[in-house]
Amino acid sequence: MAKKNRGGKFLLGAALGAVAALLFAPKSGKETREELKGKADLLKKGVSDEVGVFQAKVKEIFGQVDTKTKAKYRKIKGEVMEKIAALEKAGKTVDKKAYEKTVEQVVDGFRSEMVDSRGAVEKLKKMLKTDWEKVKKALGQSERRQRS
Repeated sequence: MAKKNRGGKFLLGAALGAVAALLFAPKSGKETREELKGKADLLKKGVSDEVGVFQAKVKEIFGQVDTKTKAKYRKIKGEVMEKIAALEKAGKTVDKKAYEKTVEQVVDGFRSEMVDSRGAVEKLKKMLKTDWEKVKKALGQSERRQRS
C-alpha cells in the first residue's frame, strides 16, 4: 500500500514540477501552450493505429464499437499523450516506467466515466501500455525535430 502511494506522490510531484516549469518558462503562455499542443499532436500521430486495429482495440475494451466508445478511447489516449508531452517539455525523463505511471493515472481519472462490467479499465491500461515502443519512437522523432 505504501509503495503504491509513493508512486502517486511521484506522479503528483512530476506533474507539479511540469506545471512549475511551464509557469516560469521564458515563453508566453500562448507560445508554451502551442508548443505543448504541437508535441502532443506529434505523439498522437506517432502512436496512432490503423482503422482496423483501432476498432479492434475499442471493441476489446468496451465490448462494442460506436461513436461514444471511439470518442472515449481517443480522449483518454489523447490525454496520456498530452501529459507525456508536458513531462518531456518540463525536462523530465520519459521512460517506460514514467509512461506506464502516466497511463495508470490518466485511466484511473476516467474510471468513474467508464462502465467496467467487462474489465474495461484494466484492459485499457494494458492496451495503452503496449504503445510504449511507439511513444518512445515518437519522442525520439520529436527531439530530432527540435534540434533541427
